[in-house]
Amino acid sequence: MTLLTESTDKREERQCLSLQNQGLRELSTVLDQNFDEIIDTIIQVKVAYGIDKNASEQFWKKYDLYANALEEKADEVQAYLDAKSNKLLDIGSM
Repeated sequence: MTLLTESTDKREERQCLSLQNQGLRELSTVLDQNFDEIIDTIIQVKVAYGIDKNASEQFWKKYDLYANALEEKADEVQAYLDAKSNKLLDIGSM
């Protein structure tokens, strides 16, 4: 009877190990798929960040150009107004 019991135990042990091995292979496949998806997501985020970063840099370059142009115009207008004010003061002092 012990021989029969041992062979049954060994068979159950082999079946258990086989099922565990199958489960590990399935888990490995799922992990590989998830890893690939995570890598793809990271690449997409980096690309999107690069695009956003470039768009942001272009925006701020344009903003700086417009701000500088506006500042130059403001200086021109201020100089024009100063000249007119001085002219009026000269006329008023005559």
